[in-house]
Amino acid sequence: MNTYHENKTMLSKLAGMMFFVLSVLLITGCSDTGAAEETDKSKEAIQAVIEEEFNGPDETYIELSNTAMELQQEAQNQEEYDAYLQSPENKKWEDYMADTYASYFTEDGYEDFITITPAYGYSHYEHDYNMSTSDLEITRSEKNPKIYRFTFTVEYESGNSEPEQYDLKGEAILTEEGKIERIIYGDRGELRQRLSDDSNSQN
Repeated sequence: MNTYHENKTMLSKLAGMMFFVLSVLLITGCSDTGAAEETDKSKEAIQAVIEEEFNGPDETYIELSNTAMELQQEAQNQEEYDAYLQSPENKKWEDYMADTYASYFTEDGYEDFITITPAYGYSHYEHDYNMSTSDLEITRSEKNPKIYRFTFTVEYESGNSEPEQYDLKGEAILTEEGKIERIIYGDRGELRQRLSDDSNSQN
């Protein structure tokens, strides 16, 4: 009888331990999956923004921007400028930028991206050119999980010249899942300088 009770007690303890171990594994697995999904969504946001910026230029944005800017320059006083801000031309321009980028950013991050970074910074050159991205790699910082660093290559072609490749890198800060608070590109001025030089030579 004692042996029976001892075996039964041992089996109960083993069952309890197995349940505990399985619970820990399940929780850990769910946690790891959640972290992986967050990383994926954050990387997807960064990738989408980079590809929008450096595959182009964006002809629709250029057309809307030029139309809005021409109207803005006609404003001679504060009243006319306020009217411009409420104009259909300006609203179309702002809506296009928001439709393209806002979903990838926090509210403050989007405002900074539009006004400070700025968005479409590589689409505002007045000459015939094309850009495309490749070899994009995004890594999450081990020390600070809010920071993501990236590298990518831009192939640039202007007029009849041979395509050239520029290696760029940068950093993004994401304060919440899939939402960019800040993104910075670093091309050491090489691509921007080439865009500027080609624009001046063709105009």
